[in-house]
Amino acid sequence: MTQSQLDQAVATATGDSRRTVSRLGFSLVDLADPAHEPLPCLPLRFLDWDRVSRRRYRRVAVH
Repeated sequence: MTQSQLDQAVATATGDSRRTVSRLGFSLVDLADPAHEPLPCLPLRFLDWDRVSRRRYRRVAVH
């Protein structure tokens, strides 16, 4: 996937413009490859949407 394809996919999914997505600097990350992180001194920041979804839609116990 090229950067342009990634920007378009994110823009389509979020409803933002490609320009906005490009400015935010999305990139594909292989979490198994520690050398991929461009700034290893900073904490790795990513959002696990599956985890967010599980938290948002988990059943609430009714007593």
